[in-house]
Amino acid sequence: MASLSLDDYRKMEKDVQSLQSEHDRSQGAFNQMVQQLRDDFGVATIEEARELLDVLEKESREASVEFQKKRDAFVKKYGGKIGV
Repeated sequence: MASLSLDDYRKMEKDVQSLQSEHDRSQGAFNQMVQQLRDDFGVATIEEARELLDVLEKESREASVEFQKKRDAFVKKYGGKIGV
């Protein structure tokens, strides 16, 4: 079994502490994001946020199609009169 020198051990300890700090910051950012999702959209989990996103994307596509239909009807009816 290979032995660690004191310098190697200290470097490894420093690396582990650095990784722990990075993990703690990431966890804090994640928790903050989840709280913002809760506050802004009423969802408690990432899965609920994904489901809500799917619903909102579908509604957006449907609204876009409906808008285009109404726009086309408007242009057909008034386009010659207003130069569109």
